[in-house]
Amino acid sequence: MNLKELGLRCKKAWSQFAKKIQILIEESGPFLTNGKTKIVEFFKPRLTPLLWLAMILSVWLSYIYFSNVDFQKASVYRIAVDETWYPLDLLNKNENITGFSKDLTQAVANYQNLSIELMQVGSEHLFKGLDKGEYEAVLSSLRVIESRDANNAFSSSKVMNENEENYIFSIPYYTLGPVLVVPSSSSIRSPKDLNGKKIGILNEDEPISLLSRGATITFVYYDYKNRFKLSSDVINNSIDGMILDVVPASALIKEGGYENQLKILSMPLDSEAFRLIAINNPGSIKLINQFDEGLKAIKESSIYKELLLKWDLDTVRKKSK
Repeated sequence: MNLKELGLRCKKAWSQFAKKIQILIEESGPFLTNGKTKIVEFFKPRLTPLLWLAMILSVWLSYIYFSNVDFQKASVYRIAVDETWYPLDLLNKNENITGFSKDLTQAVANYQNLSIELMQVGSEHLFKGLDKGEYEAVLSSLRVIESRDANNAFSSSKVMNENEENYIFSIPYYTLGPVLVVPSSSSIRSPKDLNGKKIGILNEDEPISLLSRGATITFVYYDYKNRFKLSSDVINNSIDGMILDVVPASALIKEGGYENQLKILSMPLDSEAFRLIAINNPGSIKLINQFDEGLKAIKESSIYKELLLKWDLDTVRKKSK
């Protein structure tokens, strides 16, 4: 029942009640004493305004009640997840990412005393359902636009969400994006050391622009199917390093047996990350703020590290910030 329907019902009920009171007063008037008749005549013309005042008060109280009921229902936040994480290339780590994301979101909810319902939704419907209000938020890696300090390819000077007008984003709960991988014995320590180096790459666009600022770098291109060839060339010093997205890079190093031969030198070179995302309206701000607050607390505790270990995502990179 919406507010308009509630108001109409209250108006009808009070109208019927007012008629009955007026009939009762008129029928009882002749039998009252002179003193009591004066009291009746005093209140009789004022009865309708009083009844209207009572009706308005009733509508207002009812509105508060029904609003509270709706709020209680809305406090069970529905959060959608696309378990394929399309279009990301996670090198068979989809289930690990899904398990980690669900466990972490539930841990944050428990910390903040929030009730949540995690829903599996296909990639083609994920944001359509969010726009239609079928759920309150989604877990996604929706990409962002960022501008950088030209003197430091490894640090961000400003980050802007390309969909900031439509959505509101939490802080990252797991960072993604390309990272620089070098031999464990490499002398490369900073972007300045990349000048004159040869770097293997799978993606021809973004990493080039991120790394080549202020440095002359020779990029060697590899097919997506040749990750192990790329890694082998880095180990054999045929090239000085390589660029891979952080999840495939971590998996390749661990599962390929390269933990003593390769290392991830940088944090991800862009702002791509898994986040909680909701429609950009005042009602979503509370959820996102609570999630951010809880996530920071979870990261500061042992829980975050334990979940990374549980889902084999304790990458050989630096800690996610």
